[in-house]
This record gives sequence, structure tokens and C-alpha cells, in this order.
Amino acid sequence: MPAVMSLLALASCQKDEGVLPVTSTDGQQLSVVLRVPSNAPQEGEYEPGSTYENHIDMSDDAYRIYFFTADDNTLIARFEAAEVVPVEGRNYVDYTLLGAVPDELVNHSDFKIVILANWPAYDDDALTIGTTTITDICNADWARFDFPLKSFELGPDNLIPFYGVHTYEEVTFKPNVATLLDEPITLLRAMAKVEVILETDDYFNLAFDWVRMNRYNQTGYCAPDADSEDDYDHNGVWADDYAGSLHLVTGSGTGTDLPFLKVSREEGAANATGDKTITEKWIAYLPEYDNKNAGDDYACIKAKFNMQVGNDEPHTIYFSNYTNGKTDNDAANRLDIERNNLYRFHVKCTGYNYKLTLSVIDWFGSFDNVFEYGDGQVVSPVAPWDDEHDNDYQF
Repeated sequence: MPAVMSLLALASCQKDEGVLPVTSTDGQQLSVVLRVPSNAPQEGEYEPGSTYENHIDMSDDAYRIYFFTADDNTLIARFEAAEVVPVEGRNYVDYTLLGAVPDELVNHSDFKIVILANWPAYDDDALTIGTTTITDICNADWARFDFPLKSFELGPDNLIPFYGVHTYEEVTFKPNVATLLDEPITLLRAMAKVEVILETDDYFNLAFDWVRMNRYNQTGYCAPDADSEDDYDHNGVWADDYAGSLHLVTGSGTGTDLPFLKVSREEGAANATGDKTITEKWIAYLPEYDNKNAGDDYACIKAKFNMQVGNDEPHTIYFSNYTNGKTDNDAANRLDIERNNLYRFHVKCTGYNYKLTLSVIDWFGSFDNVFEYGDGQVVSPVAPWDDEHDNDYQF
């Protein structure tokens, strides 16, 4: 089902001292389309994000749109929109922004547009027309966000940063005619989403006391290291989307014991034997993490049950590939935590011996692997998805 999108009413940016000067040519209007993908494929399609996972704050000077040259990526001008119109598609939402064409852009038929949205800060004073590059912005000190967020419960004042870039060619601006740039600019979230889903039945009424993230970066970049859409947008080719490399803040610092947020606990309909399935979901949003090269500082999840399961110690879920229900968690099997990706872990308790299985779905492949807590029997794994579904589960 398509996600319901939330967009605050657009307000024209306030011109503060130090903001880049923006002039416009009378009668020349521009229409720019931003596209927010509704996540990565599930059975061949993107998986919808929740309302605030797709939310762009267009009010109170909370975003930036810049024009850059197409050849050397240097700054041309800033664009300030006066109106926005959201349109929901099957796997995305398009936001059409309307405004005046800056004078500095008129003589450029080829250019790039860069979108920054939901960033904690912008430093217009640090930008110089003809000098500042896209890479300068992606790596700026003010292009960082501190982590953890205020909480994992997103809302109007607690949003995920977005970034997007797109190249336009052979554009002609005419007086008294609105120029429509209808090739959308795909926006990427700056964070990954992690879900831990407990599946049990009403006989046990099993639950998590808590779920915590052990080792994560305390600072992240709002943007990937991307000065072209080709760096992350590959027209739905799941094996290539999205950003192919990590963009990490040097000296970020490693945090531990970060609590997940419990978002739901639901009871399903009774089956033929009268048992009801109970599903409990916990979530976290994380900056990128170089897990493959982390050594002993590898990322993992700790989960504590509300009753004794095995030895009653917190159980560990690794960001790693599993084979026959086990992983040695060495560097070759580990998964990096990448922006705009969804990492989903299923923990199942079935039967009368607290047998638990873990299904790990990662960016590179979809695996219904089996993982055992305690002394339960390990069941056979389900076959991997076909390649046509391509196993990404980005968000």
C-alpha cells in the first residue's frame, strides 16, 4: 500500500544576512521536480517508507537548492521556490517546485541542481559563486549531523537529512514562459533503517525487554560523496542502487548500547489449532558504518527477552551473512551499514522448546537464513529470492 506523505506548507525562504544573493529575470519561471523513492524493492518493487521517513521540510529556510556548472561542478546560483506541489506515484513522490529563474543561470544551457533537505544547518557564508564545488558541500563541516537523533520516533522536529543531484542539458529559458525540468532529482536519505521483528505465539507471550545497538558512528554526513546522479541513481537497477560506497566522518567516535524504539506489538488471527501469532517490531535509524573493516569494533544488535530463553543472557544479532544458520562474523561475511538501506532481522519463537530462527535480509542478497538461540533444533532455510527480485531491501 502506498505510504501517506506528509509535507509542511511551503514558505518562501527568509533572506538573512550573509545568504547568497539571488536575482531573477522578470517573466522567466522555473519548475523543478524532486523525487523521493518509497524505499527499495520487495518482491520486485520499492518498499514504502513511513510518513516521516519520506518527509521534506520545505518551511522556515529548512532546505537549499543550488545550481552548479555541468563541466566542473562550480556554484552558479541559489534557487528559491515560491510554491510546491506534491504528486504521489507508484514507487515515489514527486515534489514540483516553482520559482523565478536566477539571472546567473540564464546563460547556462547545461547545469546541475543540488538539493539539500532537513539538514541541521546550512552555511551560505561559506559558499562562493564560481569557486565552491559540489564536493566542497558534501564534505563540509556543516554537512554533518550528530547522532543519535532526538529519538527514533521521527516527527516535524526530528527528520532524516536528504541529498540529491541531477544534470540537465540543452535547457532554454524564454521570457514569459515557464521552463519545466521534468527529469526528477532523486533524493537519498542520510541514514539506514534497521528493524528487529519478533514473531511468536500467544502460548509463550514472548517479548523483548529491550533491543540495543552495539557500536555505531556518532556523526554522519548528510550527503553521500556524489556530484552526479550516476553515483547513486541507476533507474531502479536494484543491484546498483543506491550509493555504492560509504561516506564517513573521520574521527566520528563509536557509541554503544543505543536503545531501539518499540513501534508495535500486534496479535494476528487464530490458526486452525487456535493459536494466535504475535508480532513485535523494534526500529533504529543509523549513520553509515564501515563494519567490514571494523575489526573487533564490529556492529551488532543485542536483544533481551522478558523471560529466560536459553541462558537468559542478551542474544546477539550480527550484521553478517549466515551459512546453515551460523556465522563466524569475520570481515569477509560482514555487512556494512549503508545509507538509504533497510536491514530487517526476523526472530521467531515456535514450538515448545523456545526454538528461535533468524532471517537476515541485507542489501546484497535476500536470505531466509536460520540462526539458533539456545538448544533448539535448527530448521532448513528457505531458498533465496530469484535474481529478478534482486534482494536489496533498501529504504
